[in-house]
Amino acid sequence: MVLADKQKGGIDIGSLKGINLALLQKWKWRFVSRPNDLWVKVIKVFHGNMGGVIGGNEIGSGNGVWHQIVKSSRILHEKDIIIWNTLKKKVGNREDCIAKKRIKDVPLPLNVEWSGGVGHRRDQSGEIEFFNHPDSWFWDFDVDNKFSVQTIRKHIDAMTLPDWGYVTQWNRLAPKIVNILGWRIYHNRKPLRTNLVNKGIDVPSVLYPFCLNSEESSDHVFGACGVATRVWNNICKWLDLPLILDFSVLGILIWLDTLSVNSKKQKLIHGIILSAW
Repeated sequence: MVLADKQKGGIDIGSLKGINLALLQKWKWRFVSRPNDLWVKVIKVFHGNMGGVIGGNEIGSGNGVWHQIVKSSRILHEKDIIIWNTLKKKVGNREDCIAKKRIKDVPLPLNVEWSGGVGHRRDQSGEIEFFNHPDSWFWDFDVDNKFSVQTIRKHIDAMTLPDWGYVTQWNRLAPKIVNILGWRIYHNRKPLRTNLVNKGIDVPSVLYPFCLNSEESSDHVFGACGVATRVWNNICKWLDLPLILDFSVLGILIWLDTLSVNSKKQKLIHGIILSAW
């Protein structure tokens, strides 16, 4: 749960599987963007000009490092996570490729022609766009059309991690550690006595030792305990706000959402709640 994006109820830590697959895709990007490197030329000698990473061409079975990179790309394609045509060729002049072979092997814009070493494309209206620059590769995922491990990792996690149906309320006015504490309290992820008992851990008593009036739970420790309620009442008086009626964790957040204040003040009050916790 903690791995998911904030829009899905997590805190955007990211999965190890996602980062590992993204790093493998980085080799795919290096293969097409650095064609003059020695290792790229060696791969092409053994596995063909496309290396098995462009357009899904087969390179045969094997357990080598490059086979694992190609395998990861094929798995992502088969699961519709990163399909082959997300990596595309931007047509320029023809200095770095063999035009006829490239048209057969790589998805390209329609109606591409060359004359005098300069590429051009004719659109449906008949207008001609000229490309007086080298051919280049780009990814559909990034607005800059360049490869980014972080962007690919976020995309893989977005496609594979579950959605918990809740958007994490992240407050930039509070430090990261305070936001994480608020997330753990809301999702009851603190090692309190009732949670320890539910995990099968033997504790001498589940009563909150500070007051000995109720079980040590998130709702009691951070809201309903006599000491906590006095703190919340004093905060309400200090900010000139209506008193909280439901002192559960969810009740406090619902109280915040129902306040008749502007968004800037609401964010400030939310930061104070997180800091009080």
